[in-house]
Amino acid sequence: MRILYYGYLIEPLRAAVDLKLPVEGVIVEPDIGKTRDMLRFCGDRGIATYEAGGKKCNPEIEQLLKKNIDVAVVGAFSQIISESNLKIPKYGFCNIHFSYLPYYRGNNPLEWMIVKGERSGGVTFHWMSKNFDEGDIISQCKVPIGPDDNYQALLDRCLRKSYVMAKETFSTNPSVWPRKSQKKMKGGYFAKRTKRDSQLKKDMSLLDIERIIRAESWKGVVYIHCNKRKFIVESCKSTNVVTKETNGRILKACENNIVIAMSGKLARFVIKGTGQIPRIGSIID
Repeated sequence: MRILYYGYLIEPLRAAVDLKLPVEGVIVEPDIGKTRDMLRFCGDRGIATYEAGGKKCNPEIEQLLKKNIDVAVVGAFSQIISESNLKIPKYGFCNIHFSYLPYYRGNNPLEWMIVKGERSGGVTFHWMSKNFDEGDIISQCKVPIGPDDNYQALLDRCLRKSYVMAKETFSTNPSVWPRKSQKKMKGGYFAKRTKRDSQLKKDMSLLDIERIIRAESWKGVVYIHCNKRKFIVESCKSTNVVTKETNGRILKACENNIVIAMSGKLARFVIKGTGQIPRIGSIID
């Protein structure tokens, strides 16, 4: 089985290498930080890598697809693959999505599942179609989400599961891989998370705040906004001290710690040191 691989997820590719399958190349996106680990992995194993061409597809990739590729495997690749290219490999394209499809189709499924308080997610291998994450299921399994899991903990769990699933799936010929139609549902697609999704606001519950921090603090994008300034939040913990202060009012502040009245309690926020200190008495947006 000849494979062409797209993306930066190493574990499914590692499974193919461990099975000694011929990997004709790996398509990477150079502007994504995690690509460096994939380049190192491929370099150590003599696997050729090719840069994706952005909006203008690298013509070299299309030529690779036409070299008797049995199946193309996609593991975390953000660029759109044209419908015409999807049809080139003998059996098609297999995508690896970190949710239990059809739930949480689309972008940032791990972050969204943590933010929504889900207790289980999943890993799904599916055939790619012209519609995002709607192709027929090859295999899938559920992955538990603990109440204190952050993004990295959930990602590591999904990566380990993806290796096991890839090794089992890639051990058979794609001609016998299942093609199970996905259940039709509304509202299962999630858009890419934006800066506004990462803002902690005065009317949020402490539980919602804690979930956003667990989901996104690794990116350094969670923030509060006060007095026309943005302060990056690294963690938050309730002091369990009851207060009648106005929601969102800053009661104590130093360079790295601020205490804010939230949901009738005092909460201590650890913020990234910038030399700026929020003004005591101010109310966050």
